[in-house]
Amino acid sequence: MEETRVKAAATAALDTFVFETETHRLIRKRVFSVLEARETRLARGLYEQKGAALIGPAGSGKSTMMARVIRENEEAAVATGGRAFGHRIVSAIVPGKASVKDTCCAVLREIGYPTKPGPSPER
Repeated sequence: MEETRVKAAATAALDTFVFETETHRLIRKRVFSVLEARETRLARGLYEQKGAALIGPAGSGKSTMMARVIRENEEAAVATGGRAFGHRIVSAIVPGKASVKDTCCAVLREIGYPTKPGPSPER
């Protein structure tokens, strides 16, 4: 039984393992530069929001890589006292065939805003 637990723990550790590739370093650099640019815009009174989409084949490590980048951002923020305008990154996973509405609803749910399922209201 103990051997099974050890193997399960080792397998679980592999689920969060990220081999740091050049792509990972580029993604981290891009995310951090977007956050720094956001700080600059907000300090100037500009309130437009920016986002990013990471697109790739299923199983290629997108979610795992982003979870690591988000964790690195959180660790850096805690170590340096945070950013003036906050440091939270919202990550939402949506199906590849998701509509803009589906994507927006997923983001709203991630930030705790209630959404109602169903068709869009008539215009």
